[in-house]
Amino acid sequence: MRHFQSSNKDFLAVCASWLQDFKEVLVASSFGAGDRDYLFCTSLADLNHFCESTAEGYRSASVAAFRTRQLGLRGIVDQAFIDLVAAQLPESPEYLVLRLTPNSKTGLLAGNACASLSEVLHELQDELGRPVAVGKNPEWDPFSTLPPEETGCICTTISEA
Repeated sequence: MRHFQSSNKDFLAVCASWLQDFKEVLVASSFGAGDRDYLFCTSLADLNHFCESTAEGYRSASVAAFRTRQLGLRGIVDQAFIDLVAAQLPESPEYLVLRLTPNSKTGLLAGNACASLSEVLHELQDELGRPVAVGKNPEWDPFSTLPPEETGCICTTISEA
C-alpha cells in the first residue's frame, strides 16, 4: 500500500483528539463525479488505513472527518428497523444510508445519498438483512476556512506521497 500525504498538518492531530474524546469519527472522501467512500474510525490506525486506501486509488481526494457521532440509526435492516427509521429520522435536505459491510478489496464503506424519507425507506428495502447506518448526510466544505472547533468538521486533501 502506498503512503499518503495530507495538505493539512493538523488533520491527524485533530482527528486523534476527537477519537480520544468521542471514541468514533466518521471520515468521508470525495473524488471523481461525486463518488464517496466512508469509514467509522475508532483508532488512528483506522484513519491511516482510510487515507492510504483513498490515496492509492486516486491522484488526490478531499477527505473530511466529523467530530460528533454521525448516522445514529444503526442496525440490521428488517421491518422493525425500517419502522424505527420512519419514526425517528430527523428532517434533513439529504440523508445517507451507509452499508456497514466493508468492501472486500478496500475495507471501506459505501452508501447512497437520498433526497427524501421515502427514498431512504426504498433504499432500506434493498438492504434487507444487511447492517446499515442511517441519518442526515453530513455536510462539509473542503474549502472552508472556519476552525474545526466551530464547524465540527476538518477537511484535508490527500494524495500519494
